[in-house]
Amino acid sequence: MIYSSPGKIILAGEHAVVHGYPSIVSAISLRARLEYMTNNEHFYTLSLEDHDIVIEEKEMRDLLMKTTKVFPIFNHIYEILPEEAKQGNGFKMRLESSIPESAGLGSSAAICACLVKAIFTHHGITIDRGQFLHYSKEAEKFFHENSSGIDTTASINGGTFMYNQGKIVDVLSEPIEMNGSLLIVNSRVPRDTGEMVARVEESLAKAPELTRDAFKGIEETVGAIWKEMKGGSINIDRLGSLFLKNHQHLRDLKVSTPILESIIKLGIQEGATGGKITGAGGGGCVLLLSPRENINNIREILVGQGCDVFKVTLDDDGFMESNGIENG
Repeated sequence: MIYSSPGKIILAGEHAVVHGYPSIVSAISLRARLEYMTNNEHFYTLSLEDHDIVIEEKEMRDLLMKTTKVFPIFNHIYEILPEEAKQGNGFKMRLESSIPESAGLGSSAAICACLVKAIFTHHGITIDRGQFLHYSKEAEKFFHENSSGIDTTASINGGTFMYNQGKIVDVLSEPIEMNGSLLIVNSRVPRDTGEMVARVEESLAKAPELTRDAFKGIEETVGAIWKEMKGGSINIDRLGSLFLKNHQHLRDLKVSTPILESIIKLGIQEGATGGKITGAGGGGCVLLLSPRENINNIREILVGQGCDVFKVTLDDDGFMESNGIENG
């Protein structure tokens, strides 16, 4: 079996969503992928392709002793297995991901979804979609104890949706056409979501009126972007302008940095129509909108600054599974 699950971006609404305002979230075309097969012998192989790690053991307990040190999420999922789990034969699991780690793009949630499905299947446990979402969220708590559930929701359901107060409140039902391209630029600067959330909390305590004005401005931008997207087509000039408005409010909340500002400035100089932080800020990633003919110039200058640049699409598909081994 092959399992795959997408990463995610926050198109608009960062930080305000923590305080009861809506945000727009979308699954993206970057994915985690897990190949799973059983064997008739009690021989267990776990390959972590992105880290050049291969663990092979004849006993499951020996495999778990090794994953405790190098891949503890594996052990955590075994800890949340229901009591009715059956002892399976051996297996081979091969995990890889095109989603950058620790960049605010939902890498851990996508990996958790793939692992939950594979491990539960191996132990004879059938789960419906609601249970799948529940156990994947429980697994994700290993990485983010106070996770909002946004990442896991996107990784399993896919699509583009409005999220508020812990639930989906609206969904785009039709594919979106865009007269340009969406780029994710990974600054490769580590970010601390908790630190950024705390910074906004401090701002709310010290300057409540200014902070709430920023939240309201973000809410208005979220509404305008959602209206644009509900129309079924996106004009990158209009959306780029809205991105910049959202970003200005995030700058007012002091979650931007000189490096993130430089990425947006350089992108616009090379032809991007707008950009913004996606996620908590303080590092991590920026979204840029660009005419297709300007992508190579933008990529070249930002890669030269030490960034990674990904051209992505919004992904209608969430978690997927298929039989057999794919080519390529």
